[in-house]
Amino acid sequence: MLKHKVLKHNFLITGALFFLALFTGCQKNENNTVLIWTNKSEIISYAEVFNSEQNKIKVTISYKENISLPNAKDEKTPDIIIGNGIYNENTKKNFSSVGYLFHNPKMKKSQFYTNVLECGKIGHTQYLIPVSFNLPIIIFKNENDNFVPNDHLISLDELCNISATYNKKNSRGIFTSIGFAPRWNEKFMYTVAKMHNVDFKFSEKKEEKFKWNQSNLDETVSYLKNWTLTNNDSSSAEEDYAFKYLYMPEYKLISSNRCLFEYTTSDDFFSLPNDKIYGIDYRWLCDNDKIPVEDSVVFLGLYKKSQNSTNAEKFIVWLFSEETQSKIIERNNKMKLNTLTFGVFGGFSSLQNVNEKILTQYTPALRKNLPSPEYLQPINLYPEQWEAIKESVIYPYLLDCTNTSTDSSEISISQRMKLWKKQYF
Repeated sequence: MLKHKVLKHNFLITGALFFLALFTGCQKNENNTVLIWTNKSEIISYAEVFNSEQNKIKVTISYKENISLPNAKDEKTPDIIIGNGIYNENTKKNFSSVGYLFHNPKMKKSQFYTNVLECGKIGHTQYLIPVSFNLPIIIFKNENDNFVPNDHLISLDELCNISATYNKKNSRGIFTSIGFAPRWNEKFMYTVAKMHNVDFKFSEKKEEKFKWNQSNLDETVSYLKNWTLTNNDSSSAEEDYAFKYLYMPEYKLISSNRCLFEYTTSDDFFSLPNDKIYGIDYRWLCDNDKIPVEDSVVFLGLYKKSQNSTNAEKFIVWLFSEETQSKIIERNNKMKLNTLTFGVFGGFSSLQNVNEKILTQYTPALRKNLPSPEYLQPINLYPEQWEAIKESVIYPYLLDCTNTSTDSSEISISQRMKLWKKQYF
């Protein structure tokens, strides 16, 4: 699975560099050029179409694995930033308000998922516009759909209770099948924390730059530990089972009946070829009728230091058009580019009609179960380098605290943050 993602990533980067050279070569008038910084190479296909449709504005692309703002003195100033990881504590400092763009008759707020659009706001001001987003899903074999009562959603409690019915042991009391274990996937445990309103977020208070609800975090840890103890005996039993059997990608584990359920995300699942997900069904993971939007939202922002904001605005309005996105999805399908990524920029479009009318044509599995807009729960404003913090601080904390085989006191998140900062700063 990792090898596949690396190859896919390298292919896209190679394509990005190729088209960057192409666009730069075509550039004639510097004043008519819009420079986009991005860590999402899918934008290349959009820029190519935009440049081919008219000759007054040229879009050029600069791929940045890690987008660092402000730009260095020796770097050309970008006009637009598109990527994930840009919605953080420095958003207000680096980006202009873009709410005025919704007064353009070609770009209406009503076209967007309301709750997803909220993701780009700080207070009441729209600093970023979501381009695409992903959601958590639970996958299982079609023949096991009798276990799942709802045709669209599965709650945490349902997942816990139903998975226990799949468990089996041999005569020695060792599990020969486990329906699902929360500690198999650290990202699942983090999603549970979001659903339980732990509320990890950036705080504008100088003395408290990063905050969370400790009471809800404690309840989350207790919930996950009880799940393990009640269903699967211990964290050691879950780990032993995973070591013996769970060494394949999620879809293969489901197909081989090694477990009843697996946790994944919409981009990972729907980017798989149809033949690999044949016979596999899915439900949106929810709690209290809320589906948490994944933190990996792809945003677009108008850089505060842009030297060509007028032409940048024209590209933005063009990009957030149902006609444009429909055209690109269709084009990618003909060129087989959509075999590498799912949907728009690797996820659902933030434009509702694009998903309902176009994306379903090319992703058949979505036709019977699209997420309901009112269920979508926006992400928080996080500290800068949030993905690194999750990997180094939050995930290890959740794994340690839910270990049922040890009674030792755990290192707090605050202590882990201090250790992480010492290591990297």
